[in-house]
Amino acid sequence: MKSLKIGLDFDGVVANTPRLTSEIAAQKFGIYLPDNGLNIDYCLKKGFTEKSYRQLQEIVYSSYNLRPVMGAIKYIRQLIENNQDLMIVSYREKRESKIIKHFLDQHDFDLDYICTDNRPKSQFCEKQKLDVFFDDRLEHLLDLSDNVKYLFLFAKPYNKEEQESHRVKVVHSWREFYEKLGELKF
Repeated sequence: MKSLKIGLDFDGVVANTPRLTSEIAAQKFGIYLPDNGLNIDYCLKKGFTEKSYRQLQEIVYSSYNLRPVMGAIKYIRQLIENNQDLMIVSYREKRESKIIKHFLDQHDFDLDYICTDNRPKSQFCEKQKLDVFFDDRLEHLLDLSDNVKYLFLFAKPYNKEEQESHRVKVVHSWREFYEKLGELKF
């Protein structure tokens, strides 16, 4: 596999933030949310107010109890062993970067990471000269389409309405992502 510069989203791609959100919603607010569709509109329909939704988000995004997405640790390790250049580019606020750092340290990953402070990832990725980006939000990938050659959308129940795009390859697992990387032509 050719050495690539690969950008990875954090929440939903590396860290299983949707699952944590679902767990905290049940524990702290007594509201069941499946971990497959956790946007504000869905949460408001399920009984959250805008204020309680913001509180839920604050708890989740300040939590150190994140678990990895299935396959993430294994395939990140394999990519590193194959001399791929990986970095995390997260939409999170800069003040939450310590949580990403903690997660990476916990799994013995020495990766660069950027928190965009809710600004478009393209503002940061252009300077990085990435070959590939892997995200679970199509709008973030489309924003990168002028700067990154290969875009991968991690198919999730909450983004299945967004998966149609000629510019983006849809993958359903870390294994599939890893395999598709091996097929890329430069």
